[in-house]
Amino acid sequence: MNQFSQIILTEDLNQFLIKIEVKYIAFAQLNELLFETSGVVSFFNDVVDFEDFKEYLSNQNVKIDTISRTEFGDFQTNTDLSDKVVRRISSQAQNPTILFEPTFGEGNLLLAGLQEFNSIEKVIGVEIYKPYIWKTKFKILAYYLQNPSKNKPSITLYHESIFDFDLNNLARNTINDKILIIGNPPWVTNAQLTTLESDNLPRKSNFKNNAGLDAMTGKGNFDIGEYITQNLIRNFQNHQGCMAFLVKNIVIKNITFDQKRNNFLIKNLQKYHFDAKKEFNASVEASLFFCEFNSNSEYFCKEVNLDANKPFENTFGWINNKFVAIMEDYEIYANIDGICPFEWR
Repeated sequence: MNQFSQIILTEDLNQFLIKIEVKYIAFAQLNELLFETSGVVSFFNDVVDFEDFKEYLSNQNVKIDTISRTEFGDFQTNTDLSDKVVRRISSQAQNPTILFEPTFGEGNLLLAGLQEFNSIEKVIGVEIYKPYIWKTKFKILAYYLQNPSKNKPSITLYHESIFDFDLNNLARNTINDKILIIGNPPWVTNAQLTTLESDNLPRKSNFKNNAGLDAMTGKGNFDIGEYITQNLIRNFQNHQGCMAFLVKNIVIKNITFDQKRNNFLIKNLQKYHFDAKKEFNASVEASLFFCEFNSNSEYFCKEVNLDANKPFENTFGWINNKFVAIMEDYEIYANIDGICPFEWR
């Protein structure tokens, strides 16, 4: 597999590479030129990557990577959905200075955020699959070749697993910034990845603080997207800003349910439904989860369709120490709720 196999070399990119004579330019000079053009820090991490890329350009018989990553819960966000997500949250995620995507994949959400928010000063992305990193870098380069006058933040893309990335350090260094965390984490459980013999797993931990047998048996299985989402909230809850994540519906339900115990400093929890079968060809119920950081803790989540231009349809969450599916209906009939005199055994 060639690490550059995901790159789409548009006519603009081809003309740019011809113009700068990429086959003859020096490594450091090229990196400096690419930074000035695209904002991407260390576009080529080392000379080896640079030489491999030049070889790729000259090789007319490059084998395209055909690996299917859907088995790893890797459902890439298409351009239309990415634009729709960013437009939906733009009125609430006002003037972010930091854009962070922890599993940026092919980079469509990252690019949509760059296009929407002129206030961004720094972009940070993490991705474990190297061909996606190159694809994203060249997408960003192509965008700025077509839009040279657009806001150009400093962009750093890390080739790393989000489970190894130092979130604590990033949180400390951005505490005075307004952050927007955006993304589409894997839609798969740790047990499924273990079955697939994947190494891209979090370190063994009881992140839900299950007790006794629950921690050692079935409840030890968890959704990778839920793990990433909760870990991000835990690290960035004291920041100014917000997060918008495409996750399975069960993840949003669990985060809202566990909020009673976690007391994360988040509010304005929102769930925007969309058709996962249409967007990802995935037979799973999924939505866009949104929340704001650094606030009094809230314990309920509002629901509406992502495409709907109307008020929220209903709310689920905690009321009177009960977790209910539709709070509006429960409030109407709460007077008949009580304790059953019969105990099931």
